[in-house]
Amino acid sequence: MVSQVNRKWDLLQQRVHETRLAHAFRKMREVGIEPILFKGWAAAALYPAGDPRSYGDIDLAVDPRDFTAAAEMIRSPDGQTLYVDLHRGFRHLDSRPWDEIFDASILVEVEGTMVRTPSPEDHLRLLCAHWLNDGGADKQRLWDIYYGVQNRPQDFDWENCLNGAGSERRSWVVYTIAMAHEYLGLDISALPFDASAFPDWMRKTVENEWQSGVRLIDLHACFGDWNLLRTQIRKRVPPNPIQATIEMQKSLDDPRRAYFQVRTLLRRAGQSASKFKRRGLGS
Repeated sequence: MVSQVNRKWDLLQQRVHETRLAHAFRKMREVGIEPILFKGWAAAALYPAGDPRSYGDIDLAVDPRDFTAAAEMIRSPDGQTLYVDLHRGFRHLDSRPWDEIFDASILVEVEGTMVRTPSPEDHLRLLCAHWLNDGGADKQRLWDIYYGVQNRPQDFDWENCLNGAGSERRSWVVYTIAMAHEYLGLDISALPFDASAFPDWMRKTVENEWQSGVRLIDLHACFGDWNLLRTQIRKRVPPNPIQATIEMQKSLDDPRRAYFQVRTLLRRAGQSASKFKRRGLGS
């Protein structure tokens, strides 16, 4: 009985989300913008019916040249009801030019509206980059990669996925798939490359993240709670080496992890100082 109630609730939530999603695309197109949906619903579409994926915001990427106009639409009274997380292109998550990702994208029907998503190859690469960019902290989201590989189309182009955004990012995809294999039991026997192993330092990093139970939150949200602030500062020093490597746009096989961590720490410190100054917290 409980499972039936949960299933009905999941279906209701999905319908509400898809209605908002379709409306978001219509509103974007009214102002001449064609976005690309990724993560969230686009990842959930590959999950089996009995194992639904939760999602909240609608992640929309737009051509960087359209970002200002898209942001204005999102800030409008109607746009604020859509819960859109707007992205200026794919930024650090993918180095492939926007036009190439757009030209390879596909259209799927949602609530009578054609919604644009990345090609399966581009989307799997994006999902791997996003998971690694969080330092592998969210083990549950590793299922996005599991189902992205398991339920890929028969004509999936692995060469495009692995090397379409440059050779350095190949390790991002291969090692994330290897983690899905080890930790979730992903079948990799039919893959045209070896995804059976990943570096020990990555294993130590993600397992420490999962054991800690501490997730990164904005430092500005910690003021007034000094215990939380200290916890978050300790979380950041030193930076997660996976996250630091991804932020530096380098291969996970690059041995200069300590250097990447120092560079990341200095950059973040500068960004935080700028935020404090803008908000008048530094005086």
